[in-house]
Amino acid sequence: MIQKISFYVFFLFLPAFVLAQHQELDSFQPKKFTQITLAFTSGFALTQTALYFAWYQSYPQQGFHFRDDLHQWNGSDKMGHAFSAYALSDMLYNGLRYTGVQKKKSAIFGSLTGFMAVNSIEIMDGFSAQWGASMSDVAANALGSGFFLAQQLLFDKQIVMLKFGFRPRAISDPILQARSNELFGSFPAHIIKDYNASSIWACLHLHQFRPQSKFGFLGLALGIGSQNLYGAEDNKFKLNGIEYDYSSIPRVHEYMLGLDIDWTKIPAKKPWLKTTFKVLNYIRIPLPALQMNSQGEFSAWLLR
Repeated sequence: MIQKISFYVFFLFLPAFVLAQHQELDSFQPKKFTQITLAFTSGFALTQTALYFAWYQSYPQQGFHFRDDLHQWNGSDKMGHAFSAYALSDMLYNGLRYTGVQKKKSAIFGSLTGFMAVNSIEIMDGFSAQWGASMSDVAANALGSGFFLAQQLLFDKQIVMLKFGFRPRAISDPILQARSNELFGSFPAHIIKDYNASSIWACLHLHQFRPQSKFGFLGLALGIGSQNLYGAEDNKFKLNGIEYDYSSIPRVHEYMLGLDIDWTKIPAKKPWLKTTFKVLNYIRIPLPALQMNSQGEFSAWLLR
């Protein structure tokens, strides 16, 4: 599911955000608003069409139904949903602000539209025999959009930002490597598919407390991820017609504390560079971090 959500993040709202001006406006600009609206609606239609042919066309359709997947993938799927809804809400908010829409209206409309756009996938899933609509996905989407909206209405800014992290892992067992390739694909597709390499981070930066600090772009981040996931619910699988049981490998949660950078607080005069920094701010690049997993194992990383 996370790859479908990521499809929206990178191909739906990003064009609308890039089309936006790089300075918030206080007066409504109908022409700019039309540009953002057209970018969004056309992007939405194209994305829905691409998703259908990429994921749904090959599977039979049936009556709308639900499927309980709350306990699958160690919750990594739900974290991906929450982050994606948060990022989409933020992107659309910024797009609206650059057209002169009032802050409160931009926050409400951006978060609601982001929430509904992500949930459109649940409708397609609900009619597919291969999948099914998931109420836990809907709840995770609401959490992400609601987290953005609450901060924007209460503080007029995002004090705690959600970011996506990725760190590939070496797999020594050839069977598990083949299984990982089967599940998540190879580079670059596995960047948005691999639950064992992805993580979601909540980031708080120094400029929130010391606005004039030269190091205000630095901050701390709390992250959560998973490891040793080779199936949705367990590590039993069939590969090339052979049954494998890797239940002896524990499926673990990982909890991290590390450094982070708020790229939007790094001075940039060029509009294209400001846009680049804003987009980059949805990603936590690997930096020093401490880690503990659900097995009680502790480790320190130069880049995590």
